[in-house]
Amino acid sequence: MPIHPDCAGTSDLILVAGRCVPRQLVTSLLVFWLIGVAALVLMVWFIARREKRLRQRRDRRRKETQRRRRARP
Repeated sequence: MPIHPDCAGTSDLILVAGRCVPRQLVTSLLVFWLIGVAALVLMVWFIARREKRLRQRRDRRRKETQRRRRARP
């Protein structure tokens, strides 16, 4: 990230939204945000997998009961 002239006093400050902010704070927040996004993506993926499995199981049971009903005299 480029150092803005207003923040030129120390190399540790960068300009974010018009304010000088410590570079480490920005990096930490970015990492925290990325971890949060990754957690959300994984959560949605696991829930979708679970729903798919439950739907397949439910459909299989429905087909079995239909077969049993048709097989009865």
